[in-house]
Amino acid sequence: MNFLLPPICYIDQYNEEQQLVKREEYNWQGILCRVQSFVPHSGALYLEELINDDGSIYMEIIYPGDAKKNPVRHINWYKKKQEFKHLQRRRILNNYGYPAFNHKMTV
Repeated sequence: MNFLLPPICYIDQYNEEQQLVKREEYNWQGILCRVQSFVPHSGALYLEELINDDGSIYMEIIYPGDAKKNPVRHINWYKKKQEFKHLQRRRILNNYGYPAFNHKMTV
């Protein structure tokens, strides 16, 4: 028996120059399951967050943000819910200096 599930849906967010800065992916039930952050001028992935159904981040994958070679630089895997995830995420984004929250959303 073949089950046909609806595709994963995603929302791309762009900055003022129409460069992709963030992608939110939702599972077939409409629950956020992954967030990817990109370097605006190159489009290279620099942060990926994998999210549980309850909204907690269970894994962060950090990349150097290089468009040509982008191997994984660091992985944080969380066994328990931790309340400081959003603070840590902001710290990572601030260290890179990329605008992550000043952008318009297109669907």
